[in-house]
Parts: sequence; structure tokens; C-alpha cells
Amino acid sequence: MDISYDSLRAFLAALPDPVFIIAKSGRYAGLFGGADSRYYHDGSHLIGLSLHDVLPADKAEDFLRQIAVCLEEQRLVIFEYGLSGPDVAGLDETRGPTGEIRFQGHLSPFRALVEGEQAVIWVARNITERHLLEEQLRHNSETDPLTGLYNRRRFLTEVTERLNEFQRYGQPASLIMLDIDHFKQINDSFGHQEGDRVICRVCELWRQQLREVDVFARFGGEEFTVLLPHTPLASAAASTERLRTAVEQQGKDDPNRPAPTISLGVGCFVEGDTVDSLIARVDAALYRAKSAGRNRVELQEEPLPA
Repeated sequence: MDISYDSLRAFLAALPDPVFIIAKSGRYAGLFGGADSRYYHDGSHLIGLSLHDVLPADKAEDFLRQIAVCLEEQRLVIFEYGLSGPDVAGLDETRGPTGEIRFQGHLSPFRALVEGEQAVIWVARNITERHLLEEQLRHNSETDPLTGLYNRRRFLTEVTERLNEFQRYGQPASLIMLDIDHFKQINDSFGHQEGDRVICRVCELWRQQLREVDVFARFGGEEFTVLLPHTPLASAAASTERLRTAVEQQGKDDPNRPAPTISLGVGCFVEGDTVDSLIARVDAALYRAKSAGRNRVELQEEPLPA
């Protein structure tokens, strides 16, 4: 079937996703499709400009690297990236979606030279809705629904990563395990809803006092864990005692509510540790704290850091 020039232009203009022709140097040489302003901004002003003219330097360099791989290896390259209106100089932000748009870029080598340069065909597909759904699913899989803290699964991932860093670089880190004392009695005396409120109050108190880099998680039931990066054992012990005291004091503020206390075990990373050995050592310290009367902090026994 013969296709007229006008029909071909109409076909290209009707493509649902924007299709760019971008030269190896980063120059925008052509743009077709992507006219639906619900999903895309009008990028027609980009033609003749370069990536560095319109994008932040780090983003432009990343795009140029992707183009180079596509052309050097003569293959399809697929990668994801985010752009918002302010990221693109000269964009009319009033016509198009607001906020960051997540894209999946599909780059293919263009079979002809463009003004003497190699070039790629770049299809930019809006995947924002899918990305947000994936982020929500990931968040739900890693988060405790009652407290909003990380769950056991995510915490073990964080500890594994930090332990690997410790084995390579020797950066100190410590681990706290804590248990709300006599929690079954709280549930039995005040009801499970009040028990949930006790958990949330203790967690919120700790969350306010921990650093942003600390990783706080619900390990199970009324047991919680905190990973303290870049923190030796002595500093972790002092911080833990302050946090224990804060929970004890909070319980005295309202005589009509349960007055929880917490027992805590504290340990640090040592050479040769595995995640299991670390957790077992700190859990043993927590058990000693409970056996010694609760509402106290116990440190790990051997091995101690050098």
C-alpha cells in the first residue's frame, strides 16, 4: 500500500507516545506524537536544542550515556527516569501533567545519519501510574500496617547491607532489640485496642528521638529493632538508656492509661558476624534484661569489638 507524505505525517503525529530523534551529541533533531496533554507536555520547542541546553547537567549526562550505549552496541536500550516541568527549560508547565512524570525510555539506533551525525529513535512512555502502584505495593510489602515502621523483612535487608559495609570498610554500627514489658497483661487489662495504642505511643516517642539514618522496625508482636549506623557500642548504650527513661517517664504522665516500660538488648557489629549471629547475640542481651527484672538495658556479652 502506498502512503502519501501527508498521510505519513498524520500517522506520526497520531502516535500516542512522544518519539524523539536525538543525535549522538544530544541535539534534538525531531519530535513526533505525544500530543495528549493529559500525559505529556508539548516538547516542540526542543528541536534544535541540546540535552544540556534544557536539562539539569546530571540528567543530560545520563541521557548521553544511554545514547552512547545504544549506538556503540547497536541495540535497543530501555531505562526508566523521572522528569517534572521545572526540569525542562522553556516548557509550558500550564499545558500538561503536574508533578514528576515517570518515563520508560526505549532507544533504538536510527539507520540514517542526521545532518552527518548518528542518532537514536527515543520513545518516551509515561509509566507514572504503574510506577506509583509499584511503589505502593513495595511500601506495603515492607511496612508494618499498625505503626508505619519497616517490617521484619525490610529490616533484615537493611541489616544485611550495613553488615556487608562493615565487613568491607569497618564502619561501626550497633543494633538494639526492645520488648514492651508485660504486654500481655496490658492487653488483658485494657483491651487489644489500648494495647495497639501503647505500641504506637512507644514507637512515636522513639521515632521522634532517633536520627534520620537510624532504621527502626517492628520485628514481631511487641518486639522492635533499631539499627544505628556509624555508632559504636558505648554510644549506642548511652542512647538506649535515654530512650528507656523516656518511655518510663511517658507512662507516668497519664494515670488513666497503661504505664509501659521496655527492656532492651544492645550489641554491635564484630568481625566475622553474620546477620543471624548478630541478632542472636543482641536477642540474648534482651533476654537477660527481661530475666533481671525488666525495664533495663543489657549489653551484648562476648565477642566485644576490639
